[in-house]
Amino acid sequence: MLYVLPIVSHIVVATLICGCFTPGHADELSTLISTVTQKAQQDGKKMTISINKKRNDGLQAAKETAQIFSSKEFQQTVQAEEKRLRENIFAKRIAPWKKQIQTATPKNKGRIYLFLSSSIPDETMQTYISIIAHAGVSKITPIMRGFIQPTTSLEATTDYFSRILKKNPQCQEETNNSCEFYPVAISLKPSLFAQYDVSRVPALLFETDQESYLIRGDAGLDYLLEAINRQAKNVILTRLIKKIRGRF
Repeated sequence: MLYVLPIVSHIVVATLICGCFTPGHADELSTLISTVTQKAQQDGKKMTISINKKRNDGLQAAKETAQIFSSKEFQQTVQAEEKRLRENIFAKRIAPWKKQIQTATPKNKGRIYLFLSSSIPDETMQTYISIIAHAGVSKITPIMRGFIQPTTSLEATTDYFSRILKKNPQCQEETNNSCEFYPVAISLKPSLFAQYDVSRVPALLFETDQESYLIRGDAGLDYLLEAINRQAKNVILTRLIKKIRGRF
């Protein structure tokens, strides 16, 4: 990438020169292009990118921000503010829309959360991610307690997400810029871990406005959903299980 511009400029020159050559000059043209290419590579090696002197400060600031965000006190403050805005500030404005949504939404609605952790083997995580992508990214929300431990590093967390979201685990970004990733968003919800006292993962939560179901166990996602649905008897879960198992 460092010598893209030199290559482009030299190739443009070579292209202009090509227009002046006749078929009898093929050998000379080939030699000229080879020389230009070598010169571009040499110019590229001379280019350097200055070191970001603020990198360590930025990482430290990100670490401190992550710790504050993940703290129980901050999450409680966020929830309290959300409730205040919903009930006191925007209550009248959202009431008509809320009524429409409730009327249009089926009774068997619900939210599905898959509790995960970096302690789960990468292969298992990648399997869960691929199934969620197949089922529809809006159907199941994968969540983690917070940033990767023990460093609570934003950089480490980014690298981890990049690794488990990669469709082909063997694809190396350093040598191939076309690695594909699943469009699955992993949320950080420490408050939900605390609310349902989730200390072991994987765990699956199905939550409605009236009730909630939680199951823990290292099993296939469809089996976890099926175990919950034996009690919930929810049409949304039934359809989701069938889709995961490829029956649609």
